[in-house]
Amino acid sequence: MRYLSAGLLLIFLFAACSPTESIQEETVPGEEEEIPAPEEEVTETPDWYDGQVFSKADSVSFFGFSMASSSDSSEAAELSVETALQNLRFEIDRHAENTRILLVEEDADGEYSQPGFIVNLRNAVREMELDVYELNHEHEESDTGVHYVYTRAVLDRDQLPGIFESHLADERFLEKLQELE
Repeated sequence: MRYLSAGLLLIFLFAACSPTESIQEETVPGEEEEIPAPEEEVTETPDWYDGQVFSKADSVSFFGFSMASSSDSSEAAELSVETALQNLRFEIDRHAENTRILLVEEDADGEYSQPGFIVNLRNAVREMELDVYELNHEHEESDTGVHYVYTRAVLDRDQLPGIFESHLADERFLEKLQELE
């Protein structure tokens, strides 16, 4: 009996301490609280910038794109230009490789499938001077002082053989490079 009384006493104690209403708040759909957005200003990206496209080519030009951010505007600009030029170089390299592959398809045993030519081609792309490019910059500054610099580097297709010519003396390759779009 002693245990029965102690058990009943504990049950009454728990019942007295428990709340009379539900512990969990029920929310009615549509009455949820809105979380305030951060106060940082959203920057406007240029029309020509797409964060998922780093380089591309069309029938007229090659393009390299980049965006860099920093608390120092000159550091952001320098990094953005450097990255855009590297992306432009990547697109030129892709075009040169596609040209090489076409030449290999025409003559499978020719010089264009040889490792020596491939190494020379890669070195030519790496060492070429991209002095003939056009750079477009757009600069934004957020409320927190972060500078965003968007850069687009453009190289006309017509200029590509002339740039390659000083590094790679192969007329057939240079002609095919001009033909391929």
